Amino acid sequence: MITFAPQLRSGRGVIGSRARLRIWCREAWGFESLRPHKKKRLSQRYLSSASFLFVNKPKAMKHPLHQFKHCPKCGAAEFRENNFKSKVCEACGFVYYFNPSASVAVFILNEKGELLVCKRREEPAKGTYDLPGGFVDMGETAEEAALREVEEEVGIVLKSVKFLYSLPNIYCYSGFDVHTLDLIFTGVATQTERLEANDDVEESFFVPLTGLKPELFGLGSIRIAVERFLHRKEDEKQKEKD
Repeated sequence: MITFAPQLRSGRGVIGSRARLRIWCREAWGFESLRPHKKKRLSQRYLSSASFLFVNKPKAMKHPLHQFKHCPKCGAAEFRENNFKSKVCEACGFVYYFNPSASVAVFILNEKGELLVCKRREEPAKGTYDLPGGFVDMGETAEEAALREVEEEVGIVLKSVKFLYSLPNIYCYSGFDVHTLDLIFTGVATQTERLEANDDVEESFFVPLTGLKPELFGLGSIRIAVERFLHRKEDEKQKEKD
């Protein structure tokens, strides 16, 4: 599984020159920005807020479809790399694009201001902390997925959810790297006294924000989201004092 680079972050930002960030991108991924086909020049603010850089990958990252040896349409073996995220069948002309899968994660606080945390039952990151959430189903909105996943995993019905931001990640499942776009929400629960642990959740519980440790969260994108959540809460407290 991949994790975000801790050495790139200092407090609320990313340290290092933009040139060095491009070097890291090039060495890890084979291109200088995350959208090379648009040749977009990434600003320091954009990199800081999204934390898009990864460091656990080999210098020559394998094509995301390297395990797909045959065309999924006609079955021919002439299934070649087309660009950095697609393959093309030389027999029938079918082009398959590997785009990120959408997933959701939800921040839920109880009346004491404690955060709802789940302990992961399965790999990847088995035994580590997580937020309630999961993959978006076909024909479903992200908001509907957030409501459904929370109820399925911890037995809580949410009154409403509010979208915050998104973060990319790589989720290794059954030996296959699934590129995801994790949509982060906050949710307001109808009740927080009765918690369940279902599906991929081994245990669910509330943790005071003062005792919350982002390093205990095993998925890189969720760890970054928790860091940002704590920073935001610190800023809110500071504003109240001012």
